[in-house]
Amino acid sequence: MEKNHYYLAIGDSLTVGYGVHPDLSFVSRYYQLAQQHVAHPLMLENRGIIGETIGDILKRLKQDASLQELVKQSQIITLTAGGNDLILAGKQYALDK
Repeated sequence: MEKNHYYLAIGDSLTVGYGVHPDLSFVSRYYQLAQQHVAHPLMLENRGIIGETIGDILKRLKQDASLQELVKQSQIITLTAGGNDLILAGKQYALDK
């Protein structure tokens, strides 16, 4: 029996595809391209969460056993992070200078 091959997407709203049609999100487009260039069918696992910061994602990676298992099993992993951190830093700067 052939093992499953995984594409794991971890990250923030960019990973979720917030604001775009599901077929046009970067994860969907990357998944479609990857399917064309790999010899095995890929299973997509999208673990994006809107609003997550780098710290939130790191915490999930450290504490979520099912996510850790997916990381071990995945042949392709994409990670998007930092946009929310930048927004928070900008807001803090606007307040504190």
